[in-house]
Amino acid sequence: GFRSYYSPLFSQLPQKERSPFMTILWQHDPFHNEWDFMCSVYSSIRTYLEQEKVTLQLWIHYAVGHLGVITRDNYMASFGWNLVQLPNGTHDLERTALPLVQHNLQPMNGLCLLTKCLESGLPLANPHPVIA
Repeated sequence: GFRSYYSPLFSQLPQKERSPFMTILWQHDPFHNEWDFMCSVYSSIRTYLEQEKVTLQLWIHYAVGHLGVITRDNYMASFGWNLVQLPNGTHDLERTALPLVQHNLQPMNGLCLLTKCLESGLPLANPHPVIA
């Protein structure tokens, strides 16, 4: 989930350069528990979601905000990361700040997360089989 969500941050780079940067970001990401929970909930209801064309990417789009995870557009700046081009034309990640991260996540279960995603617009025409 993490890689597929944040990988577009480096869409201008070839996969060979992008992959190590994703590994670095993951190693320093403070939201491992939230990512594990979000992806676990998706996995447990994937059959129902896929029937209505709700992909992992779409699920993550709706779930991140409810778990306090930093959105893709704010990720690099929020965690003090800069993508820099080196004189030889390759790129590197540079960290200019180590921000203090607060976790404001309230305890919730999978049903609560699904309900919050539905309330914020997750396009699931018939949520009853999932909720039941």
